[in-house]
Order: sequence, then C-alpha cells, then structure tokens
Amino acid sequence: MSETFELTPKELGRFLWRQLTSMRTALLLLLLLVVVSIPGSVLPQQNIDAFGVNQWIEDSPTLGNILLKLGFFNVFSSVWFSAVYLLLLISLVGCILPRSVKHYRALKTQPPAAPANFERLTQFENIELNLPFAAYADQVSEGLVKNKWRVRVNQEKNYIAAEKGYLREVGNLAFHLAVVGIILAVGVGVLFSYRGQMLVREGTAVASTPTQFSSLSFGTAVSVSDLPAITVRLNKFKAEFERGEVQRGAARVFAADVSVQTATDTRDLIIEVNKPLRIDGSKWFLVGHGYAPRVEVTNAEGEIIFSDSVIMLPRDGNFSSEGAIKLPNGENGLGFITAFLPTADFSGQPISIFPSPDNPVLLLAAWQGDLGLDSGVPQNIFRLDVEGLERVGLSSIRPGETWELPGKLGSVKFVGVERFVTFDVARSPGGPWALGFSILALIGLISGLYVRSRRIWLKQLPDGSYQIGALSRSDQPGLESDLKLLKQLCSAAEEKS
Repeated sequence: MSETFELTPKELGRFLWRQLTSMRTALLLLLLLVVVSIPGSVLPQQNIDAFGVNQWIEDSPTLGNILLKLGFFNVFSSVWFSAVYLLLLISLVGCILPRSVKHYRALKTQPPAAPANFERLTQFENIELNLPFAAYADQVSEGLVKNKWRVRVNQEKNYIAAEKGYLREVGNLAFHLAVVGIILAVGVGVLFSYRGQMLVREGTAVASTPTQFSSLSFGTAVSVSDLPAITVRLNKFKAEFERGEVQRGAARVFAADVSVQTATDTRDLIIEVNKPLRIDGSKWFLVGHGYAPRVEVTNAEGEIIFSDSVIMLPRDGNFSSEGAIKLPNGENGLGFITAFLPTADFSGQPISIFPSPDNPVLLLAAWQGDLGLDSGVPQNIFRLDVEGLERVGLSSIRPGETWELPGKLGSVKFVGVERFVTFDVARSPGGPWALGFSILALIGLISGLYVRSRRIWLKQLPDGSYQIGALSRSDQPGLESDLKLLKQLCSAAEEKS
C-alpha cells in the first residue's frame, strides 16, 4: 500500500518559498517579464498614444475591447505585469540574500584545514624538504599574504592552508544585485518619467503645458500637474556649416539663445548639442532645427488674413523643406503646399545645394475649397489634403517678393527667413541609476568570469615528508603556478635558515 504525505501549511510555505527563490525560477520570471513586455511595444499605449488606442478599438471592436479589459493597452501598469515584476524582484532578492550571508560568513572564517588524502585533489605533489615544519611556517605564510592569499597555519597538525579568489563570489553577488538595481531603476523610470518634443520658432515662447508639445508621453505615476512651470523663449538660433571642399555642408555650430522663465526668476542661456538645459529635474535637448519662412497673405480686399512664420520640415541634408499653410473659410478656403529651398538651384529639378540660406526661394502651390478643418478629423499640419480642392496656381518667390494669386483671390508675400528648433524635453529619474547599476553589473560579470577561486596546502606527514596540493572551485587552469609559488616560498625559507 502506497503511503501519502501531506504537507502542513508551514511546510508548504517553505516549499513554495524555496521554489520561488531558486535561480531557475528567477531566470524563468526574467524571461516571462520580457515576454509580457512585448505587447507594450507592439500595441499603442493609452499614456503615449490615446488616439491610436481609440483607432485600434474602432477598427477591431471585438478584439479591441477584450484587449482593453485585459490591460494590453496599458501594459506597464497592468496587474499581471506588476505581478511578474514583483515576483521577479522577490525571487532575485531571495536568491541573493542567503548567498550574501553565506559569503560574509566565509570571509570571517579561516581557510579549510588540509585534507587527509592529497591524492583526491586536482593537483598535488610529494616534495622533498629538509627542515622541520616550524622553519617554513612563518616564511611561507608571510609570502602568501604578500601575494594576497588568506592564510591559516596549524602548528599542531603541521599544515599551512591558503585561499584566494573571494572576489569571484563578490563579483557574482554584485552582478545579481546590479540586475535587481536595473530592474528597480527601470521601474522608477516607467512610473515617474515623461518625454515630449516641442517646435519653437525664433521670437516665440513655449510653456511646458501639454498643448505646447508636438508629442508627449507620461509615466504611469505622472500626470499633467507634475510638469514643471517653465517658459522658454527662443531669442535666436545660430547654425554654421562647413563651406570648404572637404565635408562641405557639415554642421559646425548649433546654438540656441533662449530665455528661461520659472516661478522665481528669468535667465538667458545657450543650449547646444549635448549641452542641454537642466531645470527642475528635466532636461531640454536641442535635437533638431529647420527653417520657418515668414509669410503674409492678403485676401481679395487687400486685408491681411495671415502673417506668421511657417515651420517647414527638412527632407534632406541641404534642408530642402516642405510644409503647408491652411486658411479655412468654408467653401472658399485657401490652402498652400509649400517648399523652401535655402540655397536654390534650378538647373534641374528644384533643389537646395547648401544648408545655409544663401539663395532662399519659397515654392507655392495654391488650392481653393473646403479644407476640412471643421470635420473633426485630425489632420497633419505639414500636409494639405487636396482631395476636393481646386488648384489655383504655382509660383516661386524670394524674400521681399509678392505673388498675386490668379482670379484676384489675394496675394502671398515672402517676408523673410526665420528658423525653428526642436527641443526634446525629458525627465527620467531612473536613468542615472540604471547606468550606474549597468556599470556595476559589467564589473561584477568580469570579476565573476576571470577571478579564479582556489585553495592550496602545505602539509608535513607523520613520517616527516611533505606534500603540497591545490584545488579550484572551477575547471580553470593555473593551479600549477600556485604550486610553483608554494615551492618557491619553501626554497626561500630554506635559504634563510
């Protein structure tokens, strides 16, 4: 008859704890964390792209609503992702703490005594020494200490034990602690970070409010109210390019002259590439720039209906740029597809041959009709949808020139050339910690891989003969050199006696 064993609640708890805190479970949980993170990079997330989530659900209502209820559109704050994340942390900490305590105790204890049978060791030799054990004890132990060995001398049993390579386990523990630190730092970043981009034209200012960002994403524990109260005005942007034959057109100077206003003061600063503005825990990086031609549009009555600089998006290294101007007026709206060439060349297809505005030309294609801005459907501000519109005409103008629109619809004047910059605004409190722990993980990994942990012994047998032996905790080579050191120290002790 087979016997059945029943575990008490306490025994069951111990069993489950041992399973959870095993390294195998930690590796499986780490792999599972990677797997459950995949939907967060494949599907749109509510805190980053709420419009994309709504569009996804609208296109696939059945599947979309199921995924919404399961948290696939908010992966990193979902219950199941948090559960895997916490279990992984508990598992890793449960693995590391006992090993750390064990290693600490090992550091406090002396190297192990000499084995009774040296023939079972990885390396051993019978050596011929002519002096009693006491003549070697002090000299050999001092030499080993100078070579960074931990030494134990037993005069009663006539042996010297030495151990080296404790940094190997220290490296292993440091690596695993660093992994925990990286996971925590990433978690802090997911919770408390935010990132967005702003387009700022010369002579204008932007405030750190959601409506001023062209894109903005929040961490799961961050809201709009957490954005710092900052206003940045772009006074002037300076850009210089190489004009020589070698690397012609390469960037040489990018510098944004800004005025930064906070709740307490106003400062004038220069923001350059790799020299961001650091303020209130956020960083403002200069990541892009371009041209914003100033345009003035009048209607048939000669009234100015538009006068502003228009941001053009660069499409090549010489800053050939494109954009759009939209002036809604019901069925009589005016729209312009625009292209800007800083240094225009018309020998073939119109292009820019240099990034600086040496020969600026603005190309315009005018359209008339309902621009659809009142339809409620989001539009790209840099594109003009010409479906259903009537083409009015094409023209190219230089600064100071005016194009009279056909049909007496009005005129367009190219007033001058201004610039804009793109700021990447970010706050990532976990970033520096993640970097620090990554460096620690690398150091720990190198230490764990290349530091050899080994033990050596010198022992005098009852018949007066001597044996030396060495043992490594791994199969790494090098024990021969350790035994050679031991024999050299014995020879040096004989010479001094």
